[in-house]
This record gives sequence, structure tokens and C-alpha cells, in this order.
Amino acid sequence: MRTELIHSIESKLQNNQPLTEQEREALLDVLHELKGLHTTLREFEVTHPELVDTVNRICIMLANLGI
Repeated sequence: MRTELIHSIESKLQNNQPLTEQEREALLDVLHELKGLHTTLREFEVTHPELVDTVNRICIMLANLGI
């Protein structure tokens, strides 16, 4: 999850773009979930650095293979 996405949603909410109340509530829910996920992932990276490094290397290897 990237912080750019969180900032994009916050910007849309702050710029008073024409949103229905339902759309605004949905974006706020997504924003809340993304922030929670971001925090959880950061904590996981700190507590399990070797596992995160291994998964990152596997992802890079797969990307290099075009998968």
C-alpha cells in the first residue's frame, strides 16, 4: 500500500469534489483501512526484516521473469 494513494484520497476529500454522501463515506472507510494497513505493514517490516527482505527478493525475481 503506498502513501501516494492515501494522499490522493485525502486530496479528493479535501478539494470538495462533487461526491454523494455515500461516496464520501466509502472513501473515508477506504482511507481508514489503508492507514491501518500501512501502519500494520510498517510494524511487520520492523519485526520481521529478514522475511520481508526474502519476499521482496522473490517479487523482484518474478518481475524480472515477467510474471
